[in-house]
Amino acid sequence: GGARVDGHVVTPVVEIEPGRARRVSDADDHAGRREAPRPAPAPRPNLLQEMSRIMGHGLLELYTVVINTYPRPALLEDAVRHWSECPRVESIRVVHSSSDPTLVSDAPDDTPGPPRVYHRIFSDSLNNRFRPEGIRTDATLHVDDDVRVACADVEAAFELWRSGARHTIVGWFARVGAASPRRGGAWYGFGPAIRWSRRLNIVLTKAAFVHVEHLVAYSSSRLRGLRDFVDAVRNCEDIAMAFTIANQTGRPPLLVTGRVR
Repeated sequence: GGARVDGHVVTPVVEIEPGRARRVSDADDHAGRREAPRPAPAPRPNLLQEMSRIMGHGLLELYTVVINTYPRPALLEDAVRHWSECPRVESIRVVHSSSDPTLVSDAPDDTPGPPRVYHRIFSDSLNNRFRPEGIRTDATLHVDDDVRVACADVEAAFELWRSGARHTIVGWFARVGAASPRRGGAWYGFGPAIRWSRRLNIVLTKAAFVHVEHLVAYSSSRLRGLRDFVDAVRNCEDIAMAFTIANQTGRPPLLVTGRVR
């Protein structure tokens, strides 16, 4: 069952069977930072993208990469270059979240790759990463600008998402949280806590697939109070999205493993 706060399901808990615990990557809290001054690709679709559109099911066979970034141009250039190499990327959406417009810069567009859309949002709200405007695919892959997942592992996770997990979160970074009446609140853990309890109920959107319908729900007026809380504490947008999906679907998140840095 899932934890409840004021009568609301926070998120379901996944029981991991003994001997079948899925490994949480060592990169969970130490995602590699790499700065490479390579320019980013220009909007030029690859063959698989063209075939998908010609066959009339491009929105189902492809996904949108949503990169959440801050004024870190070298990281952004490397991120756009990396995600442009994955074969089923329909477009790359870069969300600049900075209250200072003079600090915003885009990656150069001078090498092959999927089209890119830059959203310059001049506020530092963490809610910006979940805005649904302009997204054309059902699947959205949300990533931080300093996280890289091998394209082959992204493809495997995308197939898992498409095959039966379209309405939950599928990703690489897990957490566990629950109500704790004895402590007068809640507890939140990762890594050893997940391996010890064999439970997880949150997959972070620092690298995860999410259906676009959940972005619409998260951005609705009904959840304004939730977004206001995220803005007030300047944190917890991942938990807020997990809350949103769990209350919409009642389904647990799925943790996958892979080459993450």
